[in-house]
Amino acid sequence: MKNKFLNTALLGLVLAATSLTSNATIITLDSTGPTGLNVPTNLATSGTAFALDALADAGVHLIHTIGALNDGIYGNSNSWIGNGATGTSGAFAGINLNGSFYLDGFAFGRDNKPHYIDRSDGDYIIQVTTSISPDENTIDSLWTTLDGAVSVSSSAIRKVYSFDGPVLATGFRIIVPTTGISGGVAIDEIELFGTAVSVPEPSVLAIFALGLMGLGSRRFKKQS
Repeated sequence: MKNKFLNTALLGLVLAATSLTSNATIITLDSTGPTGLNVPTNLATSGTAFALDALADAGVHLIHTIGALNDGIYGNSNSWIGNGATGTSGAFAGINLNGSFYLDGFAFGRDNKPHYIDRSDGDYIIQVTTSISPDENTIDSLWTTLDGAVSVSSSAIRKVYSFDGPVLATGFRIIVPTTGISGGVAIDEIELFGTAVSVPEPSVLAIFALGLMGLGSRRFKKQS
């Protein structure tokens, strides 16, 4: 428990130290097609998938589960389709990265084999958060939208996108255009690419924390 608390505190300080880094805002489509050679390490498989619900939760179409979003297995038989629940921003699926990362880009598709072409068209909103342990309950105000919507039209094949600069994130989610058993979109796999944010030694973080406290103290004195 003590180590978990310390790790959480260290991550909080790292996020505070790096929060001045601006998130990228431009998303570029780099390639279309199934996975091939020289693919970057998929960070999502080490994370925890989340969504509001899945068809499998209702006992129907048991192949469409939340865990299929990052199981590293491609194809319709290992995909996610929401069961119809929507939040304030709509239905979504995402990945808790279980750490802090600088993301370079991402990939997703309806069926990365490919075979199925339905349940794919529409506008997808891409969001990131630096909240600790993000999941389906993380409030909308803690998520940042990157660029405009990613539009998919008549092409269900896996697509790879990049950012115009590193994006600091502990979590990533995609707000989908439709959900539910009648025409809800399907996502085969969410892939995330980037590098881990290195955690400074505790002594370095302690110095940084003291510096923040000093700045806060000076501001308080000036205001009073």
